[in-house]
Amino acid sequence: MGFYLYRPFGTQLFWGVGNWLFGLNPFGYHVIYYLFFAANTILVWVLCRTLKLSDRTAMITTVLYAFSAAGFNRLYFLSTFQETAMATFVLSTMILFHKKNPFSLATFILALTCKEIAIMTPAILFVQEWLLGNKKVLRLIPFTFVAGGYFLAHKFLYGFFSPEEYPDIKYVFNLRSVLNNYFWYFLWTLGVPEQFVNVYFFRLPTVINPQLFTNFGSFGAGIMFLAFGLAGLVLGAIICARKHLFEDIKLVLYSLTVFGLFLLPVVFFPFHKFASSLSLPTVGFVLILGFLLSKVNFKVCLLVTGVYLLLSWMTLVYNRQTHWNVTRATLTAKIVSYFQKNYPSGVKSYENVYFVGGLSREAWLGLSGPYAFQLLYNDPNIKVYFEETDQRKNLTANSLVINSQMFK
Repeated sequence: MGFYLYRPFGTQLFWGVGNWLFGLNPFGYHVIYYLFFAANTILVWVLCRTLKLSDRTAMITTVLYAFSAAGFNRLYFLSTFQETAMATFVLSTMILFHKKNPFSLATFILALTCKEIAIMTPAILFVQEWLLGNKKVLRLIPFTFVAGGYFLAHKFLYGFFSPEEYPDIKYVFNLRSVLNNYFWYFLWTLGVPEQFVNVYFFRLPTVINPQLFTNFGSFGAGIMFLAFGLAGLVLGAIICARKHLFEDIKLVLYSLTVFGLFLLPVVFFPFHKFASSLSLPTVGFVLILGFLLSKVNFKVCLLVTGVYLLLSWMTLVYNRQTHWNVTRATLTAKIVSYFQKNYPSGVKSYENVYFVGGLSREAWLGLSGPYAFQLLYNDPNIKVYFEETDQRKNLTANSLVINSQMFK
């Protein structure tokens, strides 16, 4: 991991303390992760009440956040702890700042130690203070200085990522690409599975691409029909409650800002977008939806919420069966188990371990290159290569050749 990804709390502290307490047992790590997610759910409630939203709005908003399908990626994938921890400290900052609590600066600094996207927090606080506060924006000066110092530290000390090292992570400053990215982040927040991103949503002459209903089996087709139904219900609720939306336009603008600004650092990456980036944008989405549902009659609110929860459940089931985080975890567990059983003393007698076959790239991603083996055998000198990424450049007569297909 490059130094530019130095995230003391969200990565180094989490894994360091976790390794000290739990070793290679993932259960303890998941417990910590779920505690932070539970804290975020509570903080969403507190934020709603801090912004003087009604109990009904706060309750609906909190339920929508807690059961959002967009949370699956983060909860299942331990490496995204940085996202959830960042959300914990950013939400705390938003709440404390609104209450004029000086500890808000400390929680902002903690958020920056989790992930770089937290640098957008001062902009969110400005909008929050201007639209929903007392317009005393001078209180933001310390936050601006901290954010500026953090940016300069990255520029002159940590550095930024290299496109040569991560070819998928490259900026594309194109309006159509940015709008497409925002569109997919919205669909993921609504409850559409992340895997559907590989299919063009719109395609002439049918407008809606029929592959959305055919490429993912009958269960995937059911998810899409339900997603369209939910979108229609939400649109109908907007029409019914349009008067309230205009009356509370400041809250609507604030919620849209939370959704849009926290995605701004990632919407320029068309080939590197993931639902795990939605820990904070989801807050903006559910704020609008929760407020909207609190203004329609109870039956409509119950119907929309029920469809939303059903869509989330169906997406979670679909993800559990097909999401790459799950399939890679299963593949990795099989590989590790195989080596523990067949090579308990290590692989020092070989020049390197070389994975061949059609699953070698998935193995590369699941094992994080050579790092899983270096950790498993406590040997930083172990070399591991994968056919689909190495193109047999390091395959030698003394390589331990493993066919990745055997772990399918």
